Amino acid sequence: MPWELGKLNTTTKVFDTSRVIWISTSNAGEDIVFDFLEKKVGDKPCSRQDYLDLATLVRRKLIESLGASLVSRITTVLPFLAFTREEKVAIAFQMVPSNSMSKTETDELMEKVLEDYIPSEGVRSIQRAVQRRYEEDVW
Repeated sequence: MPWELGKLNTTTKVFDTSRVIWISTSNAGEDIVFDFLEKKVGDKPCSRQDYLDLATLVRRKLIESLGASLVSRITTVLPFLAFTREEKVAIAFQMVPSNSMSKTETDELMEKVLEDYIPSEGVRSIQRAVQRRYEEDVW
């Protein structure tokens, strides 16, 4: 394959990709990530060894989905972990217009947003919850 030789052929040009770092994202294996975190890690922080074990599980899932010939060319698999409570609050807080609410109102809003959080949707779920809950509280 040309890209293995450091070339990317298009219909009009050949690109030198010998010094390119390819980055790809996928939801493949997200079920493994959520199950792993729920069963093995729980509420405690993920240890380095837990993360390495999880990366191996996800790599195996990718091999099943994409085939070993492709996955063997992937240097590193980095599973994204679910947000911690503190991370969810920080993300939600950034989405609230500044100085629009008192600290007590903001804290109450954050608790409501956390109730609406859907881990498989990530940040989008937080964005939707902030928008909906903020509009509810303001109107």
